[in-house]
Amino acid sequence: MTRHNSIWFLNYNIHISEILSKYNDMYNSVKLQLLFILVLIAFLSSCSKDESDNFDPETGSFKGRVQKVIITWITEPETEEFEFKYDEKGYVTEILHSVLDNGFQPSETFSRNADGKITVYDKKSYYYLNGTIFKNYNEYYDYTIGTDGKYVSANLTIKSGSTTTKWTEVFKYTGNRITQIITDRNPDKYSAYHEETNSYKYDNKGNVTRIETVHADGYGEYPGTVENTYDNKTFPIVSLNAPFSLGTASWEDNIYSRLLYYSTNNLQTAKYTMDDGIYTESRKYSYDKSGRPTEVEIYLSDSEGNSGHFLSVEYVYFWSSN
Repeated sequence: MTRHNSIWFLNYNIHISEILSKYNDMYNSVKLQLLFILVLIAFLSSCSKDESDNFDPETGSFKGRVQKVIITWITEPETEEFEFKYDEKGYVTEILHSVLDNGFQPSETFSRNADGKITVYDKKSYYYLNGTIFKNYNEYYDYTIGTDGKYVSANLTIKSGSTTTKWTEVFKYTGNRITQIITDRNPDKYSAYHEETNSYKYDNKGNVTRIETVHADGYGEYPGTVENTYDNKTFPIVSLNAPFSLGTASWEDNIYSRLLYYSTNNLQTAKYTMDDGIYTESRKYSYDKSGRPTEVEIYLSDSEGNSGHFLSVEYVYFWSSN
């Protein structure tokens, strides 16, 4: 073999070696990528399995989530239970209230889109006329959600006894504030109100820190505000973040919205400024070892110096140990 051929052959062998080396590197790289993908799939599958294992389809309970909220009125005393039902993803699907003496059970049900956002809220309740005649009461919210995931509007139908009224809700977003405008589609001069506007201000954690509500009827406008403060613990109920859960500036709405529906943290104090005076709410919590609230004592006071223990609340969790 000539010197020229020897050099060519040597260079050829080196070139082949480089190709084989690169091939082995690529092969090992592909193997590592495949191994990573397989591990990731196995991990995600195990996570999915673990989540589904938390769900009890027979009872609609979900491990670690709130199963019941028990509210006791101190001055009555009277107790009401709210039982929470879930789907396999851990979303709340229904809240069952205590069964009444006549056998009727008030309830709240929730339908969701593929992203888990509430699209329909259906509340079946009741009231007594003159303290004796039982009347069915139903609120049905049909929400429209934009491509950005924000609530755009809602059609609200209220059935009160034999009377049906229809309302339109529109939501506007500005910075850390949401404005909700509720309009009666067919108002008359003597209806309870023709329009209601609620403005919600949030902190950087997503808690509602201020609500401004204005009711308007044929006689005038009636404003009210509430200012909220929170602790640093996580609110125990998840997946009920929809406009119905925000409440209004009335103390009844704010108390129950921050007990049963949605917040990031737990409400500590609320100051209500109404047309008939100023009221203050304060809450004292007991927590379990993981920081979840187990008991809440709620106190109310007014600007005239009157105060009292109003509600005692217990959160009961499913399959959980304190």
